Amino acid sequence: MLLECIAKIDLPNSPLDELIDQLGGPGNVAEMTGRKGRLVRAKGNGDRVHYELRDKGICTLESLNNNERSSFMDGKKLIAIISDAASTGISLHSDLGAKNRRRRLHITMELPWSADKAVQQLGRSHRANQHSGPLYMLMTTNVGGERRFAAAVAKRLQTLGALTKGDRRAATGAEFSEFNFDTAYGRSALRQMYNSLRTMQMVGGVNLQKVCSLSGCDPSITPEQFFSSLQSNMEAMGMNEMKEGDTGDVGRFLNRLLGLKILNQNMMFVYFCECLSVVISTAKREGRFNEGVTDIQAQSIVMVREPKEVFKDYKLSHVPTMHTHVVVDRGVGWDMALQLYEEQAAEHKSEVADQSSPAAGRGSGFYCSRREQYHQHLYLLALQKENSPHLFNIVRPNTGRSFFEETKADLLSKYVKIPPEKAGKLLNYHNYENALSMWHYTFVLCTYCTYSSGVLSFNVFTQ
Repeated sequence: MLLECIAKIDLPNSPLDELIDQLGGPGNVAEMTGRKGRLVRAKGNGDRVHYELRDKGICTLESLNNNERSSFMDGKKLIAIISDAASTGISLHSDLGAKNRRRRLHITMELPWSADKAVQQLGRSHRANQHSGPLYMLMTTNVGGERRFAAAVAKRLQTLGALTKGDRRAATGAEFSEFNFDTAYGRSALRQMYNSLRTMQMVGGVNLQKVCSLSGCDPSITPEQFFSSLQSNMEAMGMNEMKEGDTGDVGRFLNRLLGLKILNQNMMFVYFCECLSVVISTAKREGRFNEGVTDIQAQSIVMVREPKEVFKDYKLSHVPTMHTHVVVDRGVGWDMALQLYEEQAAEHKSEVADQSSPAAGRGSGFYCSRREQYHQHLYLLALQKENSPHLFNIVRPNTGRSFFEETKADLLSKYVKIPPEKAGKLLNYHNYENALSMWHYTFVLCTYCTYSSGVLSFNVFTQ
């Protein structure tokens, strides 16, 4: 009687069996896993399923997986499902010697704990002697804690270079860097978030209502309640008392986030992401954001000659490889430097008028080096950062805006501030050209070094 009651219970299939069934059944799907049996929908029996052995006693499990692989590579089955238990040593790439040379679409349903394990799994469909590269799709939920796995995988993948440094204008999901939070920007955002929790004040530029909307928390929550909840979460994570050197440890933050309830995970993670957006927006506005090897930024870009096809003898696909030679000028002339200075001065006047930031912009201006180098002084424009009276963005006449910030102490130890009128006489067009030449002369003994040269030559290869 008990067995009869159990037989009447309509239990859902396992995720793997349901996936195979939705894709057309075992006749259409090559299964390479470590299990011996599966639930299969009986033909002509409605929704009823029955259990059957995969090998049916004919061969070993290893031989069965090899047969399934052969069916996929020969094109008899166009869908393959592979688990970690059977993934070692199996190649499913678009091999030039295989019948099935279709481009692979590799979907990762569950991210592993280890980033190296994820790279190994992705390597099943991306190998040498392939007709075309695979397309990767890493699936994840909107749970904040799960981003810990995505962040680990993304950071490891970005070290592989070509996998992540393609066209950044492609679909959002094709760029792994959006999941990598363990960067200089992510560490800066985490420090700002911790500091806001101590001061009970929102990070500038972060909207509380937007955080509540994205995280699913009560939209009527007050800032005091919001920070009280976050501080309780920090205490539950064991991170309420941290040393100054640990405030930028993004990996630890994401790991500890897994121990919270889903709502609390999302609240913490969304607030961190909004802080990260503010940090990146500020870096882009100041010209310090590093977008990888996707764009060449300069005052002028000149193409030396028309693109030329190269590597004709090694072409394995129908897409040609083109070589383009361009010359770029990174230098900033006096007119542009003066415009940048006047814009900063105008912002400073408006800020002082409403007393919102009375110290902002006071150190901005043109500077001359205290010492001569190669019988000439060096000149630059220093722009004080917003809300940071001790940090400056540096603009040089030969290399333009620097990606690195300069502290006030370092700036004043090497340079002295000069009036714009004096800078105008020293940094006219003629002296701007001399500055370029002087900086280039610094490296005259190393003919291949162009670090401080205003004019650079690039060889760009595209497909």
